[in-house]
Amino acid sequence: LAGCLIASLLGAPLAAPTVFRSPMAAMIGVMLGSGYGPQLLGYVVNWWATIAGLLAFMLVAGAVCVAYFRCVARYDFPTAYFAGMPGGVVEMVLLGENSGADLRRVALVHAARIVFTVFSIPFIVQWVEGGQIVRSATSSISLLDMRADSLLWLLVTFSGGLVLGRLVNLPARYLLGPLILSVIVHISGISTFKPPWELVALAQLVLGSVIGCRFAGSRTVDILQIFLASLGSCFLMILLSCAFAFGVSHLTEYTLTELLLAYSPGGLAEM
Repeated sequence: LAGCLIASLLGAPLAAPTVFRSPMAAMIGVMLGSGYGPQLLGYVVNWWATIAGLLAFMLVAGAVCVAYFRCVARYDFPTAYFAGMPGGVVEMVLLGENSGADLRRVALVHAARIVFTVFSIPFIVQWVEGGQIVRSATSSISLLDMRADSLLWLLVTFSGGLVLGRLVNLPARYLLGPLILSVIVHISGISTFKPPWELVALAQLVLGSVIGCRFAGSRTVDILQIFLASLGSCFLMILLSCAFAFGVSHLTEYTLTELLLAYSPGGLAEM
């Protein structure tokens, strides 16, 4: 995304590889769905207070940031909505592409928000509690190490999800169809497969390039204005994250550090 953005500003003749966008979005959907499992219901019962806090945070943060982009940055409502919601770059762009939103603004706002969050949260945690953040062990699997049954279910959720999205006519069907089918397979305990890191990385590479190419023809001053607007919304989100984490930490046994990382408006992998 950053590479294509810079190349676009330098006037390079870029064209997005849209033919690959749909299958790569489907792979992201399968990956998101694989994060669930049969134990989810037990988690919901035990974590009801923190989940309630998360839902409240999402509603408040979404409302505040949408209002910020609408009233301060003067974005039209579809653009303000998808730029202000606390979601991932790829997910928000895919969901907003049929709404009339300015996807260049949406993409850069979320990309900048994740960068700001990743750089600021470690310092906030260490300042508040003196905690140290260390890299956790990865749970990713290679394509070469996947079992035959896992490969089969990967293919079923991938292709079946594309069919499901088309039949039901879902919004962002290439993302939501595979995501829904993957959730069903994982939460029912039919399979616990994880998409191989090679395919997930390829999907992110392609989708990042597609999003970055949308900036072709943009002026540097326009990019800087979007960047500054994103800085303001990120400050609001992090402030709300700290407030909600502080409040919920006094109602549950979980520490401020755990809740701050859980509520921070960064990406799943980064947090």
